[in-house]
Amino acid sequence: MKVYWSYTIGDTDDTFPNEFVSGPKKYLSGYDMEYDHAKCPAWKQYYSNTWVIEQPFDLGIKFKDDRLETNIPQKAYDQYFHVADTWLNGEYPEIQLKYNWFFWTKEKNVWVEQLSPPLLSRQGVELIQGTFPISVWFRPIVIGMKLIDNDIFLPRGTPLSHIRFPCKDVVRLEQRDPPEDLKKQLKEHNTLRLFAKFKSWDIIQQRLSMQVRCPFKWN
Repeated sequence: MKVYWSYTIGDTDDTFPNEFVSGPKKYLSGYDMEYDHAKCPAWKQYYSNTWVIEQPFDLGIKFKDDRLETNIPQKAYDQYFHVADTWLNGEYPEIQLKYNWFFWTKEKNVWVEQLSPPLLSRQGVELIQGTFPISVWFRPIVIGMKLIDNDIFLPRGTPLSHIRFPCKDVVRLEQRDPPEDLKKQLKEHNTLRLFAKFKSWDIIQQRLSMQVRCPFKWN
């Protein structure tokens, strides 16, 4: 099964050079398969369609006096960070990295999961996980995090997110620019989120039901 991908930085269509960010990396390709658990068919099946998104540059974050400080210029901060009004008020402050990854497919009933890499919490952050069907809903996967520590450093290459497709088919990723009809959908979905926050799930369920509905009408 073919799944297409692209990414952007911030609220623009900007990307890095291909030599700097080459795309998601297959999880199993970088795993030490000498572990006994890595030989287990159930474990290999679970991770067979999993890819890794890595932090593209060295990033330092400090939370002090209810404010964020970083090691990047203000213009880069404005492009890369999103912090809503109340996100810093909880026991663990929340941030969002606007490292936007898009996945889509022509197949039906295909879901994507965003999962936390097992060792990410050692870096002082906790990934906000989630899932949705890319076969009926086009939106970016972004990196939402809770800050567990007040002084955090994420070196370039730190695994930020595991992207998993929970299906039995073998998934093959291919880089491609999103087609115009999906770009139009994205604008519509963003407008819905702006005016009717959290209402998208109702539409997703409607679209899923239309995908599985029998096309024939019986008397």
